[in-house]
Amino acid sequence: MDDEDTTTGPLESAWGWNEIHSEPARLFDEANLVCMVIVAEDAEHRNFEPGELFEHRRTCNVAGMHDAFDASLAKEGHDSLHVVRSIVGVADDADTHLRMLPRRPRFPAEGYSARAPMNRDCESWQGGSSMVVASAEKSLETMWVEKSEGVMTVTLNRPDRLNAFTKQMAEDWFTVLDDIDADDDVRAVIVTGAGRGFCAGADLSGGGGTFDPANAKGHGKGDAAREHRDEGGLLTLRIFRCLKPIIAAVNGPAVGVGVTSILPMDIRLASTKARFGFVFARRGVVPEACSSWFLPRVVGINRAMEWVATGRVFDAEEALAGGLVTEILEPDALLPRARELALEIAENTSGVSVALARQMMWQMLGASHPMEAHRLDSKAMNYMGAREDSREGVTSFLEKRPPIFPLRVSRDFPKDIGLREEPPYEP
Repeated sequence: MDDEDTTTGPLESAWGWNEIHSEPARLFDEANLVCMVIVAEDAEHRNFEPGELFEHRRTCNVAGMHDAFDASLAKEGHDSLHVVRSIVGVADDADTHLRMLPRRPRFPAEGYSARAPMNRDCESWQGGSSMVVASAEKSLETMWVEKSEGVMTVTLNRPDRLNAFTKQMAEDWFTVLDDIDADDDVRAVIVTGAGRGFCAGADLSGGGGTFDPANAKGHGKGDAAREHRDEGGLLTLRIFRCLKPIIAAVNGPAVGVGVTSILPMDIRLASTKARFGFVFARRGVVPEACSSWFLPRVVGINRAMEWVATGRVFDAEEALAGGLVTEILEPDALLPRARELALEIAENTSGVSVALARQMMWQMLGASHPMEAHRLDSKAMNYMGAREDSREGVTSFLEKRPPIFPLRVSRDFPKDIGLREEPPYEP
């Protein structure tokens, strides 16, 4: 994703980073691994536009940056970038933007580049330890991603269309979900929407033929099995396979695929402003995104059929009563509560244990007999009981200290304990 107009700013080599590009392109190193950006010259705490580039401007005082920066790299009054391990800073006044800096540098997932978030004030970032990233190998056009303290927050970002679902959003989702599973620094995920909506369902700007498969992009160009498959179903199947727990923080309307896509998520929270609707019958289509499997299992067949048959939009209170969400919160409390839950997972549990438990719970919803669960439980217990995480979990409990689990999902998730493989799609 190199920019032909990118120039190289003066920088002393440090910690293996050989060259940092700037001026005014996105910041990335020669391996396309971006680290962290600090706001550019204007010191006002303003909102940035989506995708806005952070320019390389005059760097002044870098004092007071604590352990985030190496003071030996500071060259006061010079146009320069300052790097320490996984952090890149561009600022006119470091003290002003201190809260933008992480205290514990972490490498982001491979293939990410930095971008500005939508409607995020600098001072509102989580304790100064946030990182906003977008896919560098394939730009995320419909969402932005923030990683901090083991938690990834995915924000659907088409606020002018209430974050309506498109094929591009599905492709962005697949990219992000692959990164979630591959990145061991991501322990839990929060999903929310930019602006006043969560996801208003399929983008209907194409008119009456929106759902006609003949109008699907790529129709008739090969890969027949994929081109005729419901895009929402491909997404929920991928979420079902995800190895990290996902928390839906529904901040506004979630209709159509906007609500069916959260069914395979593990915890669903709602703002008082959230609205839900399985409106398919009112649009002359049927429930999609595998919701005929997920919805009755989440809320029961009677409630599921009531919502699907009427197609009406209902409020958060009804969603709570029906078991679709577990909590209702005021808008300002929604993301903090989601983050509280995510951090409780990230800071206290074994990543491999949670990944296994997630697959075991979801897969056993379709089991024909509890003996299937007993067989899977026994194999999983034997696998984990013989490994370091179980020893650390018990030892840390007895020693009354926080655990430090050594296993990593990308490396240590078991492949042969009896979890079901996804069956092939047969048209």
